[in-house]
Amino acid sequence: MRKILSVTKLGLVLFLISFSQWCFAAEEAATVAVIFSSEIAPYQQAWQGFKEFFERKKIALQIYTYSLKQQETEAIYSKIKKQKQDIILTIGSGASKSARQNVTHIPVVFSMVLNPQEFVSSNITGVSLNIPVILQLREIKRLLPDLKKIGTIYSPETLHLYNEISQACGELDCQLISRKVSSGENISGALKSISDEIDCFLMIPDTGIYFPKAVEYLLIEGLKRKFPVIGLSSYYTRAGALVSFECDYHDIGMQAGEIALKILEGQRPDTILPVAPGKVRFSLNLLTAKHLGIKIPEAIIKQASEVFGE
Repeated sequence: MRKILSVTKLGLVLFLISFSQWCFAAEEAATVAVIFSSEIAPYQQAWQGFKEFFERKKIALQIYTYSLKQQETEAIYSKIKKQKQDIILTIGSGASKSARQNVTHIPVVFSMVLNPQEFVSSNITGVSLNIPVILQLREIKRLLPDLKKIGTIYSPETLHLYNEISQACGELDCQLISRKVSSGENISGALKSISDEIDCFLMIPDTGIYFPKAVEYLLIEGLKRKFPVIGLSSYYTRAGALVSFECDYHDIGMQAGEIALKILEGQRPDTILPVAPGKVRFSLNLLTAKHLGIKIPEAIIKQASEVFGE
C-alpha cells in the first residue's frame, strides 16, 4: 500500500509541476509586431480597437510598433525576425504588402486593406475594408426608394467589384448601366455616355480611376445633371456626394484582434477566411440633397454618423 501511495504522490507532484509550468506559459504576454503603413487617423483607430479587444479579454501583449513611413523595410523585418514575434498585425495596404513579401513563417493578420485577395497566404489572413455591395445597395434603396438604374465606371483592375455590383443589382431588381475605362483620363467620356440614363452613380474603390481631378469632375457633373453620387467616405460626402458608406475603423481593429487571438490559441491562419467589416456607417450631405430635390427622412438623418450642409 505504501508503494502504491508513493507512486500516486509522485504522479501528482509531476502533474502539478507540469500544470504550473503550463499556467506560467499561458500567462506570459504574447509578442506582437505592429506595422503601420502611415500614421493617419483611421489606422490609429483600428490600432486602438485591436488593443481594446485584448484589454477586454484581459490578455497581456508585448508590443513592438513599426512604421513604413519612418523606418526602412529591411530594418523592420530584421528586427522582427530577431525578436521572434508570435504574430504580426499590419495596418494598411503598404504594410500588408510588405509582410506578404517578407514573412513566411510568422502568422500575419492584415487590416485596413481594400483587396484582401492580394495579401492572403498560408500564413496570412485578416479583415478587409470591402463593404458588401448588397448591403450598400439596400441602404441606397432605403434612401432612394424609387431607384431603378445605377451607374458605375470601372477598370480591368476592378472587374471583380463590377461583377459583385451586377449580381447585387439583379437581386434588388435594379438595372446596372456601366462603362469600363483604362484610366481616370477617360472618365469624362464614359460618364457623359450614361449620365442621362441613371438615377444615381456608385463610386467603387479604384484609385486608377478616381484620382482627385476625376472625382471633382464627377461630383460637379452629378450636381449639374441631377444625379446623386454615392461616395467612398465622408471626405467625398463633404465634397458633394449625397451619401458615402464606410467602415467603423475601431471595430475593424477589434475584428483583427479576434482573428489574432484564434491564431495565438493555435488555429492556423490558412483555416481562417478573411472577413468583411462588421459595422458600417454612413454620412449625408443635406445641401446636395436639397439641390437634387431629394427629401431625406428625419429618421435616416439621425442615423448618419456625419451630416454636412445642415
